[in-house]
Amino acid sequence: MRNAEEILAEMGDWQSNLLFLGNDGRQLFGDARLSVFRSPDDWAVFVELPHYMVGAIEFRNWIGFAGACQGSIFDSQVQELEHLSALEETLDFPLHDDGRWIGDRAAFSLVLRGVRYDFKPSTADYAAAGIIFSNDMSGAGSLEPSQLVRFVSHHLTHPFLASETELRQLILPEACEQMTLFLQTALWRHPYFLLDLGDEEEEDLAPDFIPNIPCWQILARAIASGDLGEWNVQEPSTFNTSWPALEAINQENSRLGGYY
Repeated sequence: MRNAEEILAEMGDWQSNLLFLGNDGRQLFGDARLSVFRSPDDWAVFVELPHYMVGAIEFRNWIGFAGACQGSIFDSQVQELEHLSALEETLDFPLHDDGRWIGDRAAFSLVLRGVRYDFKPSTADYAAAGIIFSNDMSGAGSLEPSQLVRFVSHHLTHPFLASETELRQLILPEACEQMTLFLQTALWRHPYFLLDLGDEEEEDLAPDFIPNIPCWQILARAIASGDLGEWNVQEPSTFNTSWPALEAINQENSRLGGYY
């Protein structure tokens, strides 16, 4: 196994895969999950970002990868996985009307991987998913797309996010056989949520951006040692996403873009 410094440098080499820098305000994020696989010789990190894709009017689960055992199968299969986890609307209870978002916080329905779900969430149900409404809106448009993504991510974790088996399919078989699922987060602050590029272009981002983030430094040491002790004792607010803060970013993106 490489040492922590080598692993951190490799994460930096992969940072364009992990940060989702192609975002232009058209993706309204509702969750972030980190999954780490490890063996004595290899490691693999997957980032999942469930979101609503405005303009395209669809729900997606973006998957990013970094690791020492990635094979050519990754690029060819990731798109298939993204589509596999997409949410679909029901004909009798749609979320859009002629391209306009009409989600209702009182009740909504959706189809996920061929299974229909009908929800009538209470305030407590939303709060459990980190959603605190700042107004008393009701009816069409009262539930934002990113809030629906967040709710579904919390209440239907396994069906919405990729399964362990699906993630393993993106690792070279000879390496995957020796790997165990080392870490998988329930709450996690993806580095993109900390990043405001402003007028900077993606290529202007420092190549050592990820290696300078404490989260990745601690993770690299954990992968190298096989010990999650340092990670587990961190203050939860260090890594856990502030969903109200992220929702404010989503709201601003949707307002500026006028997407729904």
